[in-house]
Amino acid sequence: MPLKQGQQSSQQNQKGKFAHFKPEQVHYTTLEGIPEGAPVMAGTFSVNDQSITILFHSGASHTFITKECILKLGLEMECLKSPYSIHSPGCQIITNLMTRQVPLQLQEKINHTYFIILPTQKVDIILGMNWMKDQ
Repeated sequence: MPLKQGQQSSQQNQKGKFAHFKPEQVHYTTLEGIPEGAPVMAGTFSVNDQSITILFHSGASHTFITKECILKLGLEMECLKSPYSIHSPGCQIITNLMTRQVPLQLQEKINHTYFIILPTQKVDIILGMNWMKDQ
């Protein structure tokens, strides 16, 4: 059925609704959801002298952290001017929260990085492509 003048399809409305978001992606937000043979690696590392589970996820566009992990590590959250729209398994997540300059020690090297906060993530930290490129 043709649209009347001034009407937009719901798909066009959705595109307009998220036009100001930064599109990002993450494929795995839990360790249980990772299929056997997936090109990811997980382990426990020290962050601020706390044991944290980290997922190295080359398919993730950015680096993510849980709110619970931020509280455990005593980190500060801040609001972004432009929210991120994260495509994740089964849903799209909109977030405007992040934390900066987190000292992440892997082997002998300490890296200060920023994390986007995902409310539905179950792994403490997901290190994505942006972090891997900076190493």
